[in-house]
Amino acid sequence: MEIDPLVKKLVKLHYHSDLDALALQSFPEEVDVDFLINQIKGRRKAREKLPEWAKNKQIIYPPYLSMEQCSSQFTAQRKALFFDGRTVLDMTGGIGVDAYYISKKVDKYTLVEQQSNLASINQHNFKHLGQENIEIVVGNSIDFLKKELNYDIIYLDPARRKNTKSDKNSRAFFLEDFSPNVVSIYEKLFETSTKIIIKLAPMLDVQAVIEQLPDVKTTVAISYKNEVKELLVILSKEKEQRRRIAINLLDSSMREQYFESEEKPDITCPNSKFKKYIYEPNKAILKLQLQNHVGMYYELEKLDAFTHFYTSDELIANYPGRIFEVEKELPMKQKAFSSVFLSNKAHVISRNHPLSSEQIRNRFKLIAAGNDYLLACKNLGKKKLIWTKLVPTFEA
Repeated sequence: MEIDPLVKKLVKLHYHSDLDALALQSFPEEVDVDFLINQIKGRRKAREKLPEWAKNKQIIYPPYLSMEQCSSQFTAQRKALFFDGRTVLDMTGGIGVDAYYISKKVDKYTLVEQQSNLASINQHNFKHLGQENIEIVVGNSIDFLKKELNYDIIYLDPARRKNTKSDKNSRAFFLEDFSPNVVSIYEKLFETSTKIIIKLAPMLDVQAVIEQLPDVKTTVAISYKNEVKELLVILSKEKEQRRRIAINLLDSSMREQYFESEEKPDITCPNSKFKKYIYEPNKAILKLQLQNHVGMYYELEKLDAFTHFYTSDELIANYPGRIFEVEKELPMKQKAFSSVFLSNKAHVISRNHPLSSEQIRNRFKLIAAGNDYLLACKNLGKKKLIWTKLVPTFEA
């Protein structure tokens, strides 16, 4: 499989074109217009999500939905650091982003993909990316698992199936709703490998996953620019303390906020009136419910039991989240806001407060811009509006 030279030329020529208008243009009969447009859309997406691939003009992009749903280069590179074996079996190949970056860390990588067209695209792309240790198997990964094979690590990225019980309640997601169904092949996975790594949808409840998969030893949340992108669970039959790792990739340079803790039940922080600095945990920490672990580690106090803001008089510059310096408390009055926010520019964060961020912005006609932050929260059981400024740190 190769891209036709004419299509390559047209992709370059029309990269910045209006694609709706392009679809109505006439092209030579040998040009598949749908394929052409998909390649342009794919390359555009790759510039932000897969910049290494975008620079390689030989790459063939899969259907655009796959590009939207795949791992980014940055999360894939970070995730690859958890693969410490020599051989890996990937049961859910997809478009090969994870395979490409993980294979750089191991000796041999076997990818099983049941869609022959996608397998051909992967074969083509890996060749032009220069990655030669990936073996592609076309077929059903469950059937492949039945063979008497052994791998150091099995990797799965189950896809959510349609028409499942979760569709009746968009907030509920279950492992059984994903394919392959990890629960149903659980024992067979451990007959083939001693270590299983599963990438899960960020909306899944971590504790519910652990209850269904008792051999989870490590849970990892990976955020990019403070948005949770991936949830990983690492399973092993080895006896070891269960732990959770929160990673927030700050930008494409791979700078990160990292926090790791053993699982400890009922971690609490003492409550206190807000002090000079207020801390907001990053989203990866909140996803793994590590906010109190972080607070205890840095010896912080909490504004309220259900308000995930923490406080101190001394600046903790390496705190894994955002840091705000308190200016003063404000009353819920327009006059007070007008005298402070002269240009009506301020971000609003509402935590454990009757009014949402949007309601407060609308009430006081605030524009979300600038370095001023209004924190609406409960502090020692009382509603507060605290005017702060974002502290510029290396991590922020």
